[in-house]
Amino acid sequence: MQSIFFLTNLVTDTYSSCREAVNQLKSRIVFEFTGLPVVKDKSLDKIIKIEFSPCKFNMPEGIFNIKDSTIDFLELKSSKSNVIDAIIHLVHSSRYTIQVTPGLPSRVYLYVDRSPLIPLFENKVIYLEPSRNPKAISPTSLKEEKPTLEISKNLYTLLKLMRSNVTIINEKPISLAERTEKLLKLPPGILICIGTTIDDPKVSGFKVYYHPSSKESLNLAKAVHSAMKEKLPLDSLGIHAANTNRLSYGNPGILVEAGCIRNRVDEGHLRDVDYKQKVAQALYNGLKKYFQLTL
Repeated sequence: MQSIFFLTNLVTDTYSSCREAVNQLKSRIVFEFTGLPVVKDKSLDKIIKIEFSPCKFNMPEGIFNIKDSTIDFLELKSSKSNVIDAIIHLVHSSRYTIQVTPGLPSRVYLYVDRSPLIPLFENKVIYLEPSRNPKAISPTSLKEEKPTLEISKNLYTLLKLMRSNVTIINEKPISLAERTEKLLKLPPGILICIGTTIDDPKVSGFKVYYHPSSKESLNLAKAVHSAMKEKLPLDSLGIHAANTNRLSYGNPGILVEAGCIRNRVDEGHLRDVDYKQKVAQALYNGLKKYFQLTL
């Protein structure tokens, strides 16, 4: 009698599992099974179809959003008896490879090449500024600078791999005067400030601010806000104008607040390594949308 293998888990963009793939300019999806299935694949333009057999589900079927600027979403379904179809929808056509590893669990790895995006990001000048507001502290003493710096470093890695000219302007604490002097000496570029909301603890969600004197800042804010809505589990608290000198040095410049640090739910997200990676990926996705608009 033929053995049936069960699909038990799907691993997509958890930070701890995807760092190596990202560093190799690849998007990765991992399918985990109770045994080693027969794997067949084919592709057409922006769709990859992988067939696993003889297999059944031991996890939910359905659509899984990936949203990493290379893979849009994945659909898992069973089209016939003891066969599982994985239909991967790409944002753009790209090369891919499949690797099969036996074990408990057995794993099937899908790698999709991210390098077609390099021309869009290459040589773009981008400055990242993690906020360090001393008043932004969570109920359990999480300081704002910890998640904002980690998000900045994650985004820095993604952009550096795309050959952007990216700088974290305050990786170590600097004074306002030092910041201003530093920005005035640097070539014009996009400024992304990364902070948290310090509103009422009952408020939960993310915000994006732009400088009202700059149409390009508004365009960037819209692109980033759209990408964050697609990627993050928190609700949007909207796009807002902020007439502040902090954003006036950007060309364009925006401030992203990745959650309310005084809200218990948001604080949990801001402590989570996977959430911080998702914020970085959302900002990367937003920059991609913005660069495509300016072509």
